[in-house]
Amino acid sequence: VLHRLRRANGTPSRLALVSGIPTSALAAQTKRLRRAGLVLGVIVGAVPGALALVGIARSTRKLRARNRTLEERVNVRTEELATAERSFRDIFENVPLGLYQCDAYGRLLRVNPALAQIYGFYDPEQAAEALGSLHGVGNSADRAEFIAKLKTAGRAEMVFSQETTHGRCVWLRETAHAVYDRDGRLQGFEGVVTDVTEQRALEAQLRQIGATDPLTGLLNRRGFQEAIESAEFPATVVVLDVDRFKEFNDTYGHPAGDRALRAVAASMRSAVRERGLLARTGGEEFALFLPGLGLEAGLEIAEEVRQAVEACAIRENMLTVSGGVAKASGSAEVHEAFEDADRALYAAKEGGRNRIVASATSLL
Repeated sequence: VLHRLRRANGTPSRLALVSGIPTSALAAQTKRLRRAGLVLGVIVGAVPGALALVGIARSTRKLRARNRTLEERVNVRTEELATAERSFRDIFENVPLGLYQCDAYGRLLRVNPALAQIYGFYDPEQAAEALGSLHGVGNSADRAEFIAKLKTAGRAEMVFSQETTHGRCVWLRETAHAVYDRDGRLQGFEGVVTDVTEQRALEAQLRQIGATDPLTGLLNRRGFQEAIESAEFPATVVVLDVDRFKEFNDTYGHPAGDRALRAVAASMRSAVRERGLLARTGGEEFALFLPGLGLEAGLEIAEEVRQAVEACAIRENMLTVSGGVAKASGSAEVHEAFEDADRALYAAKEGGRNRIVASATSLL
């Protein structure tokens, strides 16, 4: 609506008020007013709405800027996650340790090539399908204990023997841990399997070395005592000592003495065979443990040992052995039995050497 305001004298003013006129109509009206020599003043009644539109435009620009920032952050995070996934996949596929992932029921979901190779498979998927789950590997009792501990403590370890698809028996060490979500719910398990066959063989070799006398190859004192701990009772113990060995060493020298001890040990081993445990307990001293045998049988074997040493003809039969024999009814009596055998050995030495004497206590 166009309103012409007139001055008090009735002449037209140079101000026209236009309200609510569309833009196209306003432009046409403006031209007419200018042709009439009037100055147009326009007041738009929709100013508040226009200001609101300006505010919305500014907010929109800010939101777009924020969205771009968020998108950039999301893209960066997505790339970081993708990089981490690629790194994990590379490690999982190429690490020389056997790795696996299971669900909460112990079903194998994923194994890596190293684990497949450990069990004798060429393909990880084939290995996962063949092995099936955590429950299907190793000794059943040990495996059940392993899984129970894994579920209760969240971590477990076991060492077990396993036959591969190639028929080879290997020793494996398996360490696993439980995986939980943020709410503490069990999601599954992850584990590492390593082949410790060579390690166990080396450990056994070291134990053997630690339990063996390097000169004669017999058990040493430590190995002898450890072997007795798991031996059968009742048993007979024999203590043997090479007669006049100091004189032999003084006469022929230590190298000859070492050779003589090796010959004595070989003769004893040949006489004992698989009937007992034979050890060199120090210097020229030897001990024999005969599990499951009584005093009479022990005396017979000890005599066979004495005769075998005498027959080995070391330096014109210069070396012989004397021995004392005692019985041990149980493991608690082993120490006392060896003390009795020592006293019997002393009696054999006093009686002229090259003889076997039974413990007086054992004869009672």
